[in-house]
Amino acid sequence: MTRSKTLAPLRILGLVRSREAGDALRSALGDVGELSLSHGHRAGERITLPAGKLPQLVIVELDVDSAEDMAGLERLAADLNGQAAVAVTCPRPSVDALRRLMRLGIVDVLPQPIAAADLQAICRAVVRRSGSQPGGGRLAAKVAAFLKAGGGVGATTLATQMACAAAAEATEVCLIDLDIQFGSAALQLDLPQQSSVLDLLASTEPMDGSMLRLAAARHACGVDLLPAPTPLAPLESIEAAAVLRLLEAAGAEYGLLIVDLPQAWTGWTRTVLAASDAIILVIELSLPSVHHARRQILTLAEEGLDHIPLIVIANRVAKGLFAQASPISRAEAEQALGRPIAAVIPGDESLLRAALTGKPVGQVAGGKALARRFAALAGTVLRGSPVEAKP
Repeated sequence: MTRSKTLAPLRILGLVRSREAGDALRSALGDVGELSLSHGHRAGERITLPAGKLPQLVIVELDVDSAEDMAGLERLAADLNGQAAVAVTCPRPSVDALRRLMRLGIVDVLPQPIAAADLQAICRAVVRRSGSQPGGGRLAAKVAAFLKAGGGVGATTLATQMACAAAAEATEVCLIDLDIQFGSAALQLDLPQQSSVLDLLASTEPMDGSMLRLAAARHACGVDLLPAPTPLAPLESIEAAAVLRLLEAAGAEYGLLIVDLPQAWTGWTRTVLAASDAIILVIELSLPSVHHARRQILTLAEEGLDHIPLIVIANRVAKGLFAQASPISRAEAEQALGRPIAAVIPGDESLLRAALTGKPVGQVAGGKALARRFAALAGTVLRGSPVEAKP
């Protein structure tokens, strides 16, 4: 059943350079916020806020390729000191510009020409952020984002098996494969692909539950999958605002969203991570994987996302007499990462190969113990219970 949510009015200040931009903001905003406009700020001058009650969201029109404009934005962010969210409106920015904006803590970029759906998605995100506890509660659903410590660590397999384990507990689960270049969740679940998540993201129609369920492929275990596209798609073809709209629509329809992300960082992957209740970082006990994991952890801190609970999972760990096959030990990996490994997934390739035929691992002979580990992982995100489960 779809759960409706009411958006509280938001106090918004638009610092614009042209009357056209101000008119576009006012037209796009509708009734989701109270907009005040200040016209005519120039490059290089200090951006000051009008006297009175501090807005909850400041939208600044600027040139992201101008060093003077970026310096002014940095001063504004420092003056606000987190007391208000800041968004930027500009023509489509480059990837480098997006990275600079993210480092300043800018909540989002509003592309020009300004679209109502993009502006209202930013407003919803700010309302959720102002009313939520650090690390979660941004959407009606719980959100778990899978982050990879290098390629080939098996994160997609863990995401699909966690989804199946959560569905077995009568949770409404949507698995969203946003690894749009190398996503394989549909293949692993042996599901047909009539459409992809990219079709939804490119749609100009308002997203709702019925649209999502029509686009999703339903697995027999109860998981709805929004698959990655079959042909390779450029990572920059996705807009952060479109991803947020997708998460909002899915969050109103399902109890748990599991998002498989690409290894690369973009503006929109940060949007997913910022909306997550838990980030699941999948590693292997090898020097390259631990090195990549440490870089991911440092990047989370640099992007202001280190307040979100991070669950480190070591995959394909040798057991028993074969434990020495791992290049480094669990303790050595924990020391290098500066944080504990929450759980290990044993490297039982025969079980996981059987599961790759579209079956949850719990339905494979000898796979019930491994299925309990995935159920514990789902329980951590849904209920905050300990992640490690004994076989």
